[in-house]
Amino acid sequence: MKIGAPRPLAAALGFATLGLGLSLLATRPLAARAAEGAPAKPAAAPAAQPAGEEAQPDEGEAPKQGTPVRWDQKRVTEYAVELAEAVKALAEEVRKQPIQTPYAKRLAQRDLAEDMRLIENSTVYLAEKLKGGAGRDETEATFRRTELLRRNAAEHARRSDLPDNLMKALVHAGEIHNRMKPYYYGKR
Repeated sequence: MKIGAPRPLAAALGFATLGLGLSLLATRPLAARAAEGAPAKPAAAPAAQPAGEEAQPDEGEAPKQGTPVRWDQKRVTEYAVELAEAVKALAEEVRKQPIQTPYAKRLAQRDLAEDMRLIENSTVYLAEKLKGGAGRDETEATFRRTELLRRNAAEHARRSDLPDNLMKALVHAGEIHNRMKPYYYGKR
Protein backbone atom coordinates (compact mmCIF):
# COMPACT_ATOMS: atom_id res chain seq x y z
CA MET A 1 0.00 0.00 0.00
CA LYS A 2 1.48 3.36 -0.98
CA ILE A 3 1.75 6.24 1.47
CA GLY A 4 -1.35 8.40 1.46
CA ALA A 5 -3.53 5.67 -0.03
CA PRO A 6 -6.80 5.19 1.83
CA ARG A 7 -7.05 2.19 4.07
CA PRO A 8 -10.17 0.16 3.28
CA LEU A 9 -11.58 0.29 6.83
CA ALA A 10 -10.85 4.01 7.25
CA ALA A 11 -12.49 4.79 3.92
CA ALA A 12 -15.54 2.71 4.83
CA LEU A 13 -15.91 4.63 8.09
CA GLY A 14 -15.71 7.98 6.33
CA PHE A 15 -12.06 8.76 7.03
CA ALA A 16 -9.63 9.87 4.36
CA THR A 17 -6.10 8.77 5.20
CA LEU A 18 -3.30 11.26 4.88
CA GLY A 19 0.36 10.31 4.77
CA LEU A 20 2.18 9.24 7.94
CA GLY A 21 -0.84 7.44 9.37
CA LEU A 22 -2.92 10.59 9.94
CA SER A 23 -6.64 10.27 9.34
CA LEU A 24 -9.16 12.99 8.58
CA LEU A 25 -12.90 12.63 9.03
CA ALA A 26 -14.41 13.37 5.67
CA THR A 27 -17.82 13.49 4.13
CA ARG A 28 -18.92 10.26 2.55
CA PRO A 29 -18.51 11.53 -1.05
CA LEU A 30 -14.96 12.69 -0.27
CA ALA A 31 -14.14 9.36 1.40
CA ALA A 32 -15.59 7.50 -1.58
CA ARG A 33 -13.50 9.56 -4.01
CA ALA A 34 -10.42 8.93 -1.89
CA ALA A 35 -11.18 5.20 -1.86
CA GLU A 36 -11.34 5.24 -5.66
CA GLY A 37 -7.98 6.99 -5.81
CA ALA A 38 -9.45 10.09 -7.47
CA PRO A 39 -8.35 13.50 -6.24
CA ALA A 40 -10.84 15.12 -3.90
CA LYS A 41 -12.63 18.01 -5.57
CA PRO A 42 -14.01 20.83 -3.47
CA ALA A 43 -17.74 21.36 -3.61
CA ALA A 44 -18.90 23.77 -6.26
CA ALA A 45 -19.26 27.28 -4.95
CA PRO A 46 -22.72 28.84 -5.12
CA ALA A 47 -23.32 31.48 -7.74
CA ALA A 48 -21.59 34.67 -6.68
CA GLN A 49 -23.34 37.98 -6.21
CA PRO A 50 -22.31 40.76 -8.58
CA ALA A 51 -19.35 42.77 -7.32
CA GLY A 52 -20.25 45.14 -4.51
CA GLU A 53 -23.70 43.63 -3.91
CA GLU A 54 -24.71 41.52 -0.94
CA ALA A 55 -27.66 39.22 -0.49
CA GLN A 56 -30.63 40.86 1.16
CA PRO A 57 -33.62 38.84 2.33
CA ASP A 58 -37.12 39.77 1.26
CA GLU A 59 -39.09 42.02 3.56
CA GLY A 60 -40.27 40.08 6.63
CA GLU A 61 -38.04 37.11 5.84
CA ALA A 62 -34.97 36.18 7.83
CA PRO A 63 -31.74 35.78 5.86
CA LYS A 64 -30.44 32.26 5.34
CA GLN A 65 -27.74 31.19 7.76
CA GLY A 66 -24.25 31.80 6.39
CA THR A 67 -25.46 34.35 3.85
CA PRO A 68 -23.54 37.62 4.05
CA VAL A 69 -25.98 40.46 4.65
CA ARG A 70 -25.66 44.17 5.22
CA TRP A 71 -26.42 45.56 8.63
CA ASP A 72 -30.08 46.58 8.83
CA GLN A 73 -30.55 48.64 12.00
CA LYS A 74 -34.34 48.67 11.81
CA ARG A 75 -34.71 44.92 11.27
CA VAL A 76 -32.14 43.93 13.91
CA THR A 77 -33.80 46.28 16.41
CA GLU A 78 -37.18 44.65 15.69
CA TYR A 79 -35.66 41.21 16.22
CA ALA A 80 -33.99 42.33 19.46
CA VAL A 81 -37.24 43.75 20.85
CA GLU A 82 -39.08 40.57 19.88
CA LEU A 83 -36.33 38.48 21.49
CA ALA A 84 -36.41 40.52 24.69
CA GLU A 85 -40.19 40.10 24.97
CA ALA A 86 -39.99 36.35 24.31
CA VAL A 87 -37.19 35.90 26.84
CA LYS A 88 -39.07 37.93 29.49
CA ALA A 89 -42.11 35.69 29.14
CA LEU A 90 -39.92 32.59 29.13
CA ALA A 91 -37.98 33.66 32.23
CA GLU A 92 -41.25 34.30 34.06
CA GLU A 93 -42.51 30.83 33.14
CA VAL A 94 -39.24 29.24 34.30
CA ARG A 95 -39.55 31.01 37.65
CA LYS A 96 -43.14 29.73 38.05
CA GLN A 97 -42.13 26.07 37.64
CA PRO A 98 -42.49 23.91 40.76
CA ILE A 99 -39.23 22.85 42.38
CA GLN A 100 -38.17 19.44 41.15
CA THR A 101 -37.51 16.65 43.63
CA PRO A 102 -34.35 14.89 42.37
CA TYR A 103 -31.27 16.80 43.47
CA ALA A 104 -29.56 16.83 40.04
CA LYS A 105 -32.73 18.10 38.34
CA ARG A 106 -33.20 20.72 41.06
CA LEU A 107 -29.65 22.00 40.42
CA ALA A 108 -30.28 22.09 36.67
CA GLN A 109 -33.55 23.96 37.26
CA ARG A 110 -31.80 26.49 39.49
CA ASP A 111 -29.04 26.97 36.91
CA LEU A 112 -31.65 27.39 34.17
CA ALA A 113 -33.45 30.05 36.20
CA GLU A 114 -30.15 31.89 36.70
CA ASP A 115 -29.31 31.60 32.98
CA MET A 116 -32.74 32.97 32.09
CA ARG A 117 -32.25 35.91 34.46
CA LEU A 118 -28.93 36.74 32.80
CA ILE A 119 -30.34 36.27 29.29
CA GLU A 120 -33.29 38.49 30.14
CA ASN A 121 -30.98 41.25 31.36
CA SER A 122 -28.73 40.89 28.31
CA THR A 123 -31.53 40.87 25.73
CA VAL A 124 -33.26 43.89 27.29
CA TYR A 125 -29.92 45.73 27.32
CA LEU A 126 -29.30 44.73 23.68
CA ALA A 127 -32.75 45.97 22.61
CA GLU A 128 -32.28 49.27 24.46
CA LYS A 129 -28.85 49.84 22.89
CA LEU A 130 -30.19 49.09 19.39
CA LYS A 131 -33.21 51.38 19.95
CA GLY A 132 -30.74 54.07 20.99
CA GLY A 133 -28.98 53.79 17.63
CA ALA A 134 -25.99 51.62 18.59
CA GLY A 135 -24.71 49.60 15.64
CA ARG A 136 -23.21 46.17 15.21
CA ASP A 137 -19.80 47.05 16.62
CA GLU A 138 -21.28 48.47 19.81
CA THR A 139 -23.70 45.58 20.39
CA GLU A 140 -21.77 42.58 19.11
CA ALA A 141 -20.30 41.69 22.51
CA THR A 142 -23.75 41.66 24.09
CA PHE A 143 -25.12 39.52 21.25
CA ARG A 144 -22.27 37.02 21.67
CA ARG A 145 -22.94 36.96 25.42
CA THR A 146 -26.59 36.09 24.81
CA GLU A 147 -25.47 33.30 22.48
CA LEU A 148 -23.20 31.83 25.15
CA LEU A 149 -25.93 32.08 27.78
CA ARG A 150 -28.40 30.52 25.36
CA ARG A 151 -26.18 27.45 24.95
CA ASN A 152 -25.84 27.15 28.73
CA ALA A 153 -29.61 27.48 29.18
CA ALA A 154 -30.25 24.83 26.53
CA GLU A 155 -27.98 22.40 28.36
CA HIS A 156 -29.64 23.11 31.72
CA ALA A 157 -33.11 22.78 30.16
CA ARG A 158 -32.09 19.43 28.68
CA ARG A 159 -31.03 18.17 32.11
CA SER A 160 -34.17 19.26 33.91
CA ASP A 161 -37.74 18.13 33.36
CA LEU A 162 -39.61 20.95 31.69
CA PRO A 163 -43.13 20.85 30.29
CA ASP A 164 -43.56 20.85 26.50
CA ASN A 165 -44.99 24.37 26.34
CA LEU A 166 -41.91 25.72 28.11
CA MET A 167 -39.59 23.84 25.75
CA LYS A 168 -41.52 25.27 22.77
CA ALA A 169 -41.10 28.78 24.18
CA LEU A 170 -37.38 28.13 24.61
CA VAL A 171 -37.10 26.95 21.00
CA HIS A 172 -39.07 30.00 19.80
CA ALA A 173 -36.66 32.36 21.57
CA GLY A 174 -33.78 30.46 19.97
CA GLU A 175 -35.35 30.91 16.53
CA ILE A 176 -35.56 34.67 17.03
CA HIS A 177 -31.93 34.69 18.13
CA ASN A 178 -30.96 32.71 15.02
CA ARG A 179 -32.64 35.33 12.81
CA MET A 180 -30.21 37.90 14.18
CA LYS A 181 -27.06 35.82 13.59
CA PRO A 182 -26.44 36.71 9.93
CA TYR A 183 -26.40 40.39 10.82
CA TYR A 184 -23.71 39.89 13.45
CA TYR A 185 -21.67 37.19 11.74
CA GLY A 186 -22.23 38.28 8.14
CA LYS A 187 -20.18 40.60 5.96
CA ARG A 188 -18.90 43.76 7.63
